Amino acid sequence: MEGRVVKLGPGPVPLPQRLRVVYRIATNIRRLSLFDTDDPSAAQLSTTSLVKFALSRCGRALFLLAAFWLGNALMAKTMFVLHIIPSDFDQNKQALLSPIGLRDICLRSVMSVSWIWSSYSLLTSSHDLLAVLFVSVIRWDRPNEWPPLFGSITNVTSLRRFWGVFWHRLHVSLFDSHSATNPQHMQLPSHQQYSHNHHALQKTARALGMFCMSAACHAASNWVVMGRASVVGEFRFFISNWFICLLETVIDRFAMRRLFPRDSMLAALWKRLLGYIWTMLVIVCLTPAWQYPVVRASAGFHSKD
Repeated sequence: MEGRVVKLGPGPVPLPQRLRVVYRIATNIRRLSLFDTDDPSAAQLSTTSLVKFALSRCGRALFLLAAFWLGNALMAKTMFVLHIIPSDFDQNKQALLSPIGLRDICLRSVMSVSWIWSSYSLLTSSHDLLAVLFVSVIRWDRPNEWPPLFGSITNVTSLRRFWGVFWHRLHVSLFDSHSATNPQHMQLPSHQQYSHNHHALQKTARALGMFCMSAACHAASNWVVMGRASVVGEFRFFISNWFICLLETVIDRFAMRRLFPRDSMLAALWKRLLGYIWTMLVIVCLTPAWQYPVVRASAGFHSKD
């Protein structure tokens, strides 16, 4: 485990403390730096600080849950206004650049925002409530050991930053332990003249491994929840994201840095604005082939994939 090692004090160790150490190691999937459990100064948090932490996290969790419920209600209302029917999720509506009208664009936009918002709100609210439990109630952790799961949405200026900066990284350390995604496990020549290219190749292979393992996990989750894995749709979506992220890297290296100099504030603003539009456009184009089959399966309308 990366970070500081969780230590036990000398002499006989009570069962509660042993359970605490096991819990801290087993649940540290993000490999965060933990304080020593035998450090007497680590657990000395005032009651006022704990109460403030609990109120702030509970308040945000309740707000997100209420907003999630409201979002679902607005989504249902939008579906009703658009007169959405099962055929709107058919395979001919799922193509990347299929001929679509304004109604289809609205549906794609709603579905794209829906999966992002539902993931953000449910994961963040659950994370906040668990933080209150283990920091303010059980007092096994400190507040700084429960950092946010997601980054700032204002940083999503490319698809790479959507997945690498904004999206949660709960899976990254777990996937990195697999030889297929960890660059340290890749045996490549170490000549100095090739080091830069090899480093880029390692990062590219690691990203591909991450996306493929994410697809496999989503397919397994689909099979457990719906009895239908949608393997093709999952791998198509995540590998498409990987390819577009790779394309962004190449374009940024050879074109964008020349078009938008870093010392130009106006150019930076334009680049950020175009980045927001581009990222949303890509997600809206990729979402139907990924989410529409899941929607049909959830509603009992099975289709071939």
